[in-house]
Amino acid sequence: MPETEETLCELACCECWITSPSIKEVSCPCAPRTSNTSFLKASNVHNRRIAEILQIIQRCPEIRAAELAPIVGLSTSRLHHLFKLQVGVSIETYVKKIQLERARKLLLTTHRSLKEIRNEVGIADASNFVRHFKEWFGLSPSAYRKQQKSRIDQEKAG
Repeated sequence: MPETEETLCELACCECWITSPSIKEVSCPCAPRTSNTSFLKASNVHNRRIAEILQIIQRCPEIRAAELAPIVGLSTSRLHHLFKLQVGVSIETYVKKIQLERARKLLLTTHRSLKEIRNEVGIADASNFVRHFKEWFGLSPSAYRKQQKSRIDQEKAG
């Protein structure tokens, strides 16, 4: 029997750890149905500079690669290359998914307007926000909020 290991979503779209005997092809529980998000062992980020960048992006997703590169002593192009090599997606994709997951959490836990939420997560353009959210979660932000509220109401009633 394979040894069970803890894994973290490669995109850090959730803050949960998953225990799985098969790390290579485990689907993220909060990933969209159309996604083929896989997990990567947290220890797979062997480059300490990339690990540091991941931490910075988690705290401040609006930061640009050109601002990150000097922090860890890399050129912007080298940072892009190493990040993609270590994490498996571009910095921009990683940041977008963090922003969208934060938006999803705000939709579920607040009554803020979509405009307030998209501004808080750093996506200024409304059409881009809706398009990206729909690509990732399969529904528009307002439909997602409505669906989840309905699901929660049904669970409370049943």
